[in-house]
Amino acid sequence: MRLRPGAPLAPTAPGLSFAIYVDAHLTTHAVVVADLAAAAYIGAASTLIPVGVAAAAVEEHTLPALLRTPFGSVLEEWAQLFDRAAGTEEAEIRLYDAVLPGGRPPPDIATLAAAPGLRLDVTVSVRAYGEGRLSLVLGR
Repeated sequence: MRLRPGAPLAPTAPGLSFAIYVDAHLTTHAVVVADLAAAAYIGAASTLIPVGVAAAAVEEHTLPALLRTPFGSVLEEWAQLFDRAAGTEEAEIRLYDAVLPGGRPPPDIATLAAAPGLRLDVTVSVRAYGEGRLSLVLGR
């Protein structure tokens, strides 16, 4: 994957995924918002599902179970990045919930995802698959 600066995602746009990461006290540590293309291409590439399956999902504006499961696994693995960034083993950052396309995030998560401030908005290029957009928003 290659990342470069991108535009923020509007949390009300259709087809978004929201990954909610919390600490041991259930305090929201971070939210990752992914558009449908990022979810489809990352999910497909993580398990070597043919690019045509991901491209069809993007065209049809849906994330089928074949791509949901591997994308969810990637979101789960990303919790380790937040754990390391916290700098202590006590933080125990984990994926609390993943709201995939078709679902609605809780209102407080949608508000956090829209907030300016501690965020990183990127375009992600998944080699041999395609491009999508991600927003990483810190909860603290």
